[in-house]
Amino acid sequence: MNQNFFDDMAKMAGGAFQGADAFRKQMETIIKDKVGDCAKSWHLVTEEQLADLRTLIVALEARVAALEANATPPVKAKKTDVA
Repeated sequence: MNQNFFDDMAKMAGGAFQGADAFRKQMETIIKDKVGDCAKSWHLVTEEQLADLRTLIVALEARVAALEANATPPVKAKKTDVA
């Protein structure tokens, strides 16, 4: 009888842990969804989007540097006296 008691208690505890784990997973999903909704409404970018933008900036900086290297220097305008 003592063994049955501990077996029953172990089953109850196991069921409680499974229920708690399922609740935790459900809450985690809900919270992630809510945070994602907030991020979208605040127009925040993801890490992937930020990395893409950084790559684009580096490429554009290189293009500007190449254009500047090939550009002729600007001609300075002469000052004229206007009376």
